[in-house]
Amino acid sequence: MAGVLAATASEPPPGGPSRGLLVDRRLLHRRFVALFAANLALGCFFGGIGVAVTAFALAHRAGALAGPIMAVAGAAAVGGGVGRFGWAPEFLLLTALLPGTLLAAYPLLRDVRSGPGRSSA
Repeated sequence: MAGVLAATASEPPPGGPSRGLLVDRRLLHRRFVALFAANLALGCFFGGIGVAVTAFALAHRAGALAGPIMAVAGAAAVGGGVGRFGWAPEFLLLTALLPGTLLAAYPLLRDVRSGPGRSSA
């Protein structure tokens, strides 16, 4: 962390305070605007994924499965990222993440199987 904070090569050129502008002119640097746009785009994309999955599950009358679907997608993303960089073998990820996901999803799956208005107990 200290290395990132000490790195000054990517800083915008120093400028004085902005006069009469809504934002400081240092924030209008080309690199900062590109970084802001990329973060905004990624936030919109990943923020919309949960809404889209929930809408899909509700449209197919399986709203309770939206959580397990997102859990499996998240586990796959973690598995892909960790496996890609060689931090852990893929078989270890499958054996560790899949049972945990299924255990976490079991109460939801049990409620879906019992049907609406019926108790699963």
